[in-house]
Amino acid sequence: MFLSTTTLAFRLACEPDVAGLRALHALPAGLSDFQVIEYALQKQRAADKPDSLPAALQRVVALAAIEHGADGMRCHQWALEGGSERELLQQFLARINAGTRLVCWSAAELPILLQRALLNACESVSWPNALRLAPALAEGQEAEPQLEVLASLAGIGSATAEGLTAIQRCRAEVVLIQQILLRYRCLHGELTAVDFQQALAALAAAENQERGR
Repeated sequence: MFLSTTTLAFRLACEPDVAGLRALHALPAGLSDFQVIEYALQKQRAADKPDSLPAALQRVVALAAIEHGADGMRCHQWALEGGSERELLQQFLARINAGTRLVCWSAAELPILLQRALLNACESVSWPNALRLAPALAEGQEAEPQLEVLASLAGIGSATAEGLTAIQRCRAEVVLIQQILLRYRCLHGELTAVDFQQALAALAAAENQERGR
């Protein structure tokens, strides 16, 4: 199997950047983290803005990725676990080379990745071309499909188990994204039927290797 383009599919998990919200709104130190978040969300609602925080105020706490290139497939995962957000993001960006195609599900994830990397003064060899799968599948004609719904309809699997940690959910969801990506690439003539089956086998092997660590 020869792949001219290395893909790096990823899924991230975020939480509100409480420190950033405190500084941005000059909030008193006596407010709890919960109160700070509620204050910010209420300001969003009062301004008729989406009931979610802007990308720059969403702190990345976990990130899972699947790298697929000519030399096979590898699973990666990073979580804060006492480290810094910059370290997490920098380790992910180190997997990007010239010609890498970054793949995510939601259009919202790339702005978070880009803005949080910028705020943390991260470095990258090359910022990649990107494929946003959900918008690409919607073709601008309908609402973006939900990952769980599409994966379930395709018989691929699910990532809805209860009690998953942030990194466990990212890891489960990026596997679904990778499987949908393989079908997408096959549909667009980037993979032959043989390539597709080999890639599925490589994904299963990469998952097993990751579980064994």
